[in-house]
Amino acid sequence: MTSVFLSTVSPEAQVLVVIFIIVINMFLQIKFEPFYTSTLNKMENYSMQVAALTVYVGMYYVTGTHYSYMQN
Repeated sequence: MTSVFLSTVSPEAQVLVVIFIIVINMFLQIKFEPFYTSTLNKMENYSMQVAALTVYVGMYYVTGTHYSYMQN
């Protein structure tokens, strides 16, 4: 969704919006716990943490293309 609607802004801004969306979803997940068992709720929390970490680390890959040492 962010890659379509925010295609006119920088990739860095897109990554930050995605991280913001994941963090909001994490807070909603913790507050409402939509799954029946606590194990499923914990697994969903862990999966969102991994997704946020993956996107955050991927931001260094996206922004690293602007630096000369990354071209070697």
